[in-house]
Amino acid sequence: VRPAQLLGVAKRLGTLEPGKAASFIVADGPLFERKTRLLDVYCDGVRHALAAPSAKVEGVYELTLDPV
Repeated sequence: VRPAQLLGVAKRLGTLEPGKAASFIVADGPLFERKTRLLDVYCDGVRHALAAPSAKVEGVYELTLDPV
């Protein structure tokens, strides 16, 4: 959030919210671990599937982030 605020673009970037541009990845483990696989890449909100998940991942999830 802070870099987007400093650059004056926080209305369009910096958080994952409807209507904002977002690029992020989905992995099946810690990002820099050897066995972790990248599953999806989202570029500007468009999904690009890289691999099928190794387990069923359908469901409802809750995401909690610790603000810095």
